[in-house]
Amino acid sequence: MRPMTESPKPLAWLLATLTALYVVAFRLLPYETTAWMLWPFTAFGLYAGARLRWWQSLMLVLGVQAATDALLFAIHQWPVSYGAYPSFALFVLLGRMLLANSNSPARLFAGTTISYTLFFLITNAIAWLENSMPEYRVKSFDTLMLAYGKGLEFVRAQPMQVFGQYVMAALVFGGHAVLAKRWFPAEVVQPETAR
Repeated sequence: MRPMTESPKPLAWLLATLTALYVVAFRLLPYETTAWMLWPFTAFGLYAGARLRWWQSLMLVLGVQAATDALLFAIHQWPVSYGAYPSFALFVLLGRMLLANSNSPARLFAGTTISYTLFFLITNAIAWLENSMPEYRVKSFDTLMLAYGKGLEFVRAQPMQVFGQYVMAALVFGGHAVLAKRWFPAEVVQPETAR
């Protein structure tokens, strides 16, 4: 855990805010448009968890989700995406565990992969539990597998969802590494052994 006297982090807040704005735009644009955009959710949660205090990262990530859920309900009467909340909280936790003291590409790849896998499993299981489709009313292993199959169909229709999340994570964490080294030396990530 980081000390409570830790200094402000302008670079971390700048990149987290820019990523949050991209998340808002991504959520509010039509699916046909976002199919070709970089999927920002894993990068957002991992980065916030790794570079901000735990409570700040949770408030920012979950707050952006809640605000956009409210907007989408007001505009389209879309229901709240409950499965996203535990998934995004896990992204923050994984960011803290894997990347708080690391710029390792292997850790970033692992965090992104684990995060997306959890998101897929959690959100599709919740869709199944909520009877979001008539086929899910009967609860069985077969209907759960049907929910995961439908989830895969959705992912196929969003080609940048899987690949784009890796690019987005590399941009955010790589951007932090480059900018910290050049203009924000206090925010250069030092591995625990180097401190």
